[in-house]
Amino acid sequence: MEKKKYLVEITYSESGDKEVTTLKTDDLAWSMNQYQRNRLPLTWELLDEDDCCCDDCCDHTLKDVEMIQQGIKNNESDNS
Repeated sequence: MEKKKYLVEITYSESGDKEVTTLKTDDLAWSMNQYQRNRLPLTWELLDEDDCCCDDCCDHTLKDVEMIQQGIKNNESDNS
């Protein structure tokens, strides 16, 4: 099975803090289960998924979404 790149938003249950991370895996559910180990309780949401033939073709879409997510976080902190 070929690995895919996933853009995932993680929300920590107690604080409500959010972060966005990129994972390259062939089994997202297993990878997120491992990610959750030894961390505070969290939920996660898939934001984007790329299935491509090489590393370079995926980067543009994922980077664009990451920049949008960071812009949203910056705007939320500016409005607090």
